[in-house]
Amino acid sequence: VHGHLALSNINLLIFDECHLAIQDHPYREIMKLCESCPSCPRILGLTASILNGKCDPAELEEKIQKLEKILKSSAETATDLVVLDRYTSQPCEIVVDCGPYSDKSGLYERLLTELDDALSFLNDCNISVHCRERDSILISKQILSDCRAVLLVLGPWCADKVAGMMVRELQKYIKHEQEELHRKFLLFTDTFLRKIHALC
Repeated sequence: VHGHLALSNINLLIFDECHLAIQDHPYREIMKLCESCPSCPRILGLTASILNGKCDPAELEEKIQKLEKILKSSAETATDLVVLDRYTSQPCEIVVDCGPYSDKSGLYERLLTELDDALSFLNDCNISVHCRERDSILISKQILSDCRAVLLVLGPWCADKVAGMMVRELQKYIKHEQEELHRKFLLFTDTFLRKIHALC
């Protein structure tokens, strides 16, 4: 025997991880039932991250308003960080002062030389860019320059990690790039970053 509980007999609905209601989720189905209910229960939505995934700041307000509309509620967040700090864990922080990095293996110099050579190659590429066209090598130069900056400041280990992250990001560009010349430079950059990873 299946028992059914009418929404009119419920005073309060609590949704944990309420941000899931933005997507196609059972929470949305429950809220659709509330629309036809004459005495809708009160709604309390709880979430640690109001937005699930990455979001541009420009989209933030729009997504919060969408969540408010779906749940027929208003979003409340902590604005007083001092008060909020009382309810969070208090980790023990230890500052370790490290001496200057010393490269005994020669890896740092090798990576720096490789990056400088790749950037020189891109700078030497004589490609005319008309005002309406995209620069074919701009993304490649930015990625390799960022990787070089990480190497200079944080060393080979971090440069390796950044190279891995950039390879994953590049796959998206390569997948959607229609222009053959742009695609070739992106593939060059992808191959080069994989080389950096292999050297580390």
